[in-house]
Amino acid sequence: MAEDVVSKMTAEIFKSLAHPARIKILKMLVTDERCVCEIIPEVGIEQSNLSQHLGILKKTGYYRLSQRGDKSNIFFAVSNDNRRAKCRGKDITRPSKL
Repeated sequence: MAEDVVSKMTAEIFKSLAHPARIKILKMLVTDERCVCEIIPEVGIEQSNLSQHLGILKKTGYYRLSQRGDKSNIFFAVSNDNRRAKCRGKDITRPSKL
């Protein structure tokens, strides 16, 4: 039973990483917090597509949203150090630690 839960969680994580744009986004966010205005040109997608990709990543808890200043300055970052390590390729095959 617990193995089923772990398998489902692992599948959701891999699904969230199953698009090149989401991989690029995560690579950017692992190194530093980024504004949407920085992510769009570097990833090469429209703002609406970025929102969809961030929504998919958010479902798995891979990023946190922080908002500073006015509403046009919204910054994203990978949620914590453990997930940063996983994004860099460490322990990605050990879903029990996710």
